[in-house]
Amino acid sequence: MPIRGLEEVRKHPGQNFFLKVPQKAFKKMRICIDGNWFLRKYVDVSSICRGLVFGMEEVITEPLLKLLEFKDENDVDMIWVWDGIGINKLQGTSHGGLDTLLTEGFKEYKQENYRKAGKLWRNFIMQKSEMDVANKILEEKGVAVITAPYSATAQCAYLMSAETCSYAFGKSDILLFDGVDKIILDMSDGSGKPYLDVFHKSRFLEFFNLSSRLFSALGLLLGCDFCPTIPRCATDFSFNAVFGLMKGSEDLLKMIRSTCDEGSSKKYTEQFLQGLMLVTYLPVMKVSGSVHPYSEENVPRNLEKILGPKLAPGFYESLFMNKVSGDVLQIMGKTPGTDRDSQLIKMVEAALSRVRGGARKEKGSKDTKDEPGSAEAFVNIIYPGMVLTKDIDPSVGILLLMSIELRELETPFPMKMLCLHRQTGTKERLKISDKTLKYYVGITRLFNYIKEVKEIYEVTMNKSLDGLFCEAPTLFSASFHDTFGFSESSGESNRRFLKSARDFLRANEKLFPIIPYVVEEIEVTLKK
Repeated sequence: MPIRGLEEVRKHPGQNFFLKVPQKAFKKMRICIDGNWFLRKYVDVSSICRGLVFGMEEVITEPLLKLLEFKDENDVDMIWVWDGIGINKLQGTSHGGLDTLLTEGFKEYKQENYRKAGKLWRNFIMQKSEMDVANKILEEKGVAVITAPYSATAQCAYLMSAETCSYAFGKSDILLFDGVDKIILDMSDGSGKPYLDVFHKSRFLEFFNLSSRLFSALGLLLGCDFCPTIPRCATDFSFNAVFGLMKGSEDLLKMIRSTCDEGSSKKYTEQFLQGLMLVTYLPVMKVSGSVHPYSEENVPRNLEKILGPKLAPGFYESLFMNKVSGDVLQIMGKTPGTDRDSQLIKMVEAALSRVRGGARKEKGSKDTKDEPGSAEAFVNIIYPGMVLTKDIDPSVGILLLMSIELRELETPFPMKMLCLHRQTGTKERLKISDKTLKYYVGITRLFNYIKEVKEIYEVTMNKSLDGLFCEAPTLFSASFHDTFGFSESSGESNRRFLKSARDFLRANEKLFPIIPYVVEEIEVTLKK
């Protein structure tokens, strides 16, 4: 989240640090953008429900087009920065929390509160498949796309401090880092005119008579991504209350201890000191081409306890160039497990192990069944013994078998399997089933994990498998079938897909005991 309460001082009499700057003033400048923050801020949440059915491409594209229009009109050079091994990933995601978001969102969806449902489901769209959609659009328009070692916020701050960029466009947390002065907070100032909302930190420091170090402390005490609000002011919050506590104290740690009760004092002191450490030393990719702490002076020894051990330079390079995702570390066992499903992680780890061993074998052998680095070779490594049949996409086959192995594919089987059948459609009022939605979320998570395993294979073999795992699951085919059955062209397409899936499962029925039951249910459905 951005620095809490900073907007309050916009109305302060005489303030000169929030500015309305004409877009043309940015002509020929270079701007770095916090990509994850941008999409969270500008994706229309009311359109997310539609995106789940028809595909997220349109939902992701709309805000990007406005940004690219600004780029083209003003000849702006842009660097788009994704989060890498984010601090939030290290802290983990609660299984209960995800299920609650899913359930609460569905309640709002049934009442046609699509905006509220979209807000609750927003976390399900910021995944690898959506990032790939954005990457393609941005790169086609000449935007440089990179991934930070850890935090896009820190990387944008570094690009500013190194004078590589004139402005950073992102949340106000960027201001917490040393060497950052001017950032863009919004594409619009709210007037409807071509102005950008800009914040000048140096003017803020002068206005309130603060040092840069004290500004960082103030931002942490107010509350941000790196530290929660000081407990004394967390509920009855105001900027002036937090600012008064800080300005009235010569020792911030003593102030925290004196204003917090015994139970929260120790915990908040640790959170505050960790936040201060992160905004000072969080590693970034530097212009030298290597990863180092933001500030390299007096680096604390316990930094690795927060971030984990420093990784091989080759991994950071692959991450920076978008060849692999930061989530890959989880399935490589380099970070604490954050996924709710340990069985899924074990499955993906096993696939990754086969990728490593299979890649070495392919490189060292001239007599391989499939061409080294080919899609067929990758499929054989991921699911040894899998039989491919006519008209089934290898990506669909892998996902189908994995969802069966994980027991995520439950009856009604055909309805859920249709999430794997990607087709375009025109029906405007298709309804989402709650059970199918739950399967969709699970299969999308699996899709993104396997896509990341594919990336490791591509890096290892120095090959590109463009034909595999290109299109994420959607809910259109399942939602159409729920309402219209096998009618119209979309229904016929669903029928053909289920026939192909049936034939594929028959060819692989020895792999799992449940497959004959799945095939039987498909047969019953096809006869309706």
